[in-house]
Amino acid sequence: MSNWRTGSLDRARVRVYPDSYERHLIQLYGGLTDLQAAGAIELSVTRNLRKRPRQLARHTLWLELEHPRLDDCVGVLFDMADSQGLASRPGLEMCDLYCKRSYSDPVVAELPAPLAARVIPFGLNHECVGNRTRLPIVHLLETLVFAARGNAVHVGGGKEVVRNLVRLGRSTTPRPGSLLPAERFMVAADRPAEPRALFLTRVWEPDAASDYAEINQRRAQLVMHLRRELGERFIGGLEDTPFARRHFPDCIATVPTNRSAFLPLMHRSLVAITTTGLHGSIGWKLPEYLAASRCIVTETLPCRVPGLEAGTHYLSFSDPETCAQACRRLLDDADLASRMRAANHRYYREYVQPEAIVGRCLRHAVMRAEAAARTGHWSGQAPS
Repeated sequence: MSNWRTGSLDRARVRVYPDSYERHLIQLYGGLTDLQAAGAIELSVTRNLRKRPRQLARHTLWLELEHPRLDDCVGVLFDMADSQGLASRPGLEMCDLYCKRSYSDPVVAELPAPLAARVIPFGLNHECVGNRTRLPIVHLLETLVFAARGNAVHVGGGKEVVRNLVRLGRSTTPRPGSLLPAERFMVAADRPAEPRALFLTRVWEPDAASDYAEINQRRAQLVMHLRRELGERFIGGLEDTPFARRHFPDCIATVPTNRSAFLPLMHRSLVAITTTGLHGSIGWKLPEYLAASRCIVTETLPCRVPGLEAGTHYLSFSDPETCAQACRRLLDDADLASRMRAANHRYYREYVQPEAIVGRCLRHAVMRAEAAARTGHWSGQAPS
């Protein structure tokens, strides 16, 4: 019997139906191309989207899996949306396995049992590409090809393809690091780090989403408290934007916050802090911190993440004071910090980097399909 962590994919045939240019999907594209390069799967990109379920949702990716041990094709839908709600109920009803990024046990519990059994937690969404192809421009071209093949049919004609490719370029190329391979984020767990806690974040224009104002206030209060409590052992603040200067002038970061400056700064800092993202999601910084083998302090996680354990991979906080306490604990306890860095080094490689996380989902699809063939129904057990 296959194992969802280590089972062989036996060069399963995977047909992917791309119809999105979103950053949220870059990790999936990278994982699929890495698995193909490793000889684990045979990947094909389908040009004719009329052969797939239509109008699934933004931030979703549909693929079909054929495996030597399975008689039937397995439909897998990846839902990479921030929201804990399911992005595509029609997609859930059509697929065999629904891999949900912001997985919420209460949301899934409200589904009818046969549908709930199809949903598993995807894990952490990391804005990076795979490791097999080295040149960033090649990764960009790969993503453009995925998007172009999809939008030509799914969105409506050549003009829309051009618009979406331009939009893709704008959404990716200005950010040095948005198309970096996963290995560029990785740092050895024993690499020396400076004894300080890093919290660099941003505030949002409040009219863009209902939870922006609350998020902004929490982040600003946290910056002020950490500066006061940790002193020189804290580095960070809010990204310098016109909105931040108008509303939170005392919280502006005194260090550069652009992407090219942030990564080296993060790699030098022992402790990295992150907060809940939009719509109750886990943002992109947490997987970056895992990749870099940082000690992590995070707000209580709002979603279930396979294999990620409090106390082992992170310390959690509920308010500014408990955040400061967690930071001091890691800064003052070298043994605890060393163990956490080693655990996070392993976790990223086993659970988050593109090839690992996509492979885990595909193996899980095979495992469930094999079980369904024996029992006549899909198991409701999600990976832990």
